[in-house]
Amino acid sequence: MLKRFVAYYRPHLFLFTIDMVCAFLIAGIDLFFPSFTKKALDQYIPQRDLRGLITVSIVLGILFLFRAFFTYVVNSRSSRWCIMDMEVGTIAVAIISTIVLGIIFWIIQKITSI
Repeated sequence: MLKRFVAYYRPHLFLFTIDMVCAFLIAGIDLFFPSFTKKALDQYIPQRDLRGLITVSIVLGILFLFRAFFTYVVNSRSSRWCIMDMEVGTIAVAIISTIVLGIIFWIIQKITSI
């Protein structure tokens, strides 16, 4: 069953890959924010370590910029990844949904004509 499902993604693998990679990177970056904040609050602020606090702030700023870019790629309606004013993930889902619904419709037509 999974092989048949993956077969629908094969022609649109590029769009699907971009969408999934960006989504995983967003999720991964989101995991770093609490740990860096905890480190700043527990270690750098009580010790008045300005250098460490600035380092954590810069790292969080860079991670935020990366996250913003990846979110832009996934959600943007005007990026170069978009086709016909649709989101990258939406394109792959729309194409694959159309194919799957067509197959389901064909199966139902075949069953009801018996």
